[in-house]
Amino acid sequence: MFEDDFLECMVDEVTWEKATGTDANGRPTYGPAKTLQCRVSPKPRKVQNMKGDEVVSSATIYPAGSPDIQPEDRITLPNGEDPPIIRVERPPDTDGAHHTEILV
Repeated sequence: MFEDDFLECMVDEVTWEKATGTDANGRPTYGPAKTLQCRVSPKPRKVQNMKGDEVVSSATIYPAGSPDIQPEDRITLPNGEDPPIIRVERPPDTDGAHHTEILV
């Protein structure tokens, strides 16, 4: 089954914290951390950010399932880095959104 094969590729884990707002000093605040099983593909490539500017993404993260990740959330990579989320994509198949791609 395709889904089982897809999940077998999910050999990494990242930490995801949902953005909840800002504190009194204007710094972002986040909800509780959740661990996501995923595949981290560290391949630099030029992409457009949410504003339409061309930037370089250092990696693409493919999480299992379809978590509701937004660009203002925080992702911590397996190496401890927490790069900004450049863009979140949900490519469709014939049944709708198939998977999530997080570009950092």
